Amino acid sequence: MQAFQLEKPDNLVDWWQESLDKYADRNLIGTKNKDGVFEWATRREINARIDHLRSGLALLGVSEGDAVGIIANNRLEWVVAAFATWGRIARYERFEQRLIFERGIFLSKFFRGRILIPTDQSGRNPFREL
Repeated sequence: MQAFQLEKPDNLVDWWQESLDKYADRNLIGTKNKDGVFEWATRREINARIDHLRSGLALLGVSEGDAVGIIANNRLEWVVAAFATWGRIARYERFEQRLIFERGIFLSKFFRGRILIPTDQSGRNPFREL
């Protein structure tokens, strides 16, 4: 059996840094505002958020092997939290909002991590509704 060798970058953290070095000021993720118009974030802007959250996770003691979870649908915060978590060499777990709000899934059954980040564009607190 032939072994598969990844070319560099061979991990997501290095890939992100290479992408940032080459395309820092290019738009990457668009989010619709309340008027339905996309507001774009560049890699540089996203990276600043990643660095900020990664620092916060470090202050909270997140380290290798820990788990960080987020309650979110696909959105900018999902990306920021994922890369910040991977930058701490921790495990990242995402829970879709519909599972929390529509089905009332009780997270303590499924999540055994250090940090759980609740996000919701409507401003609802998912923990109040459980």
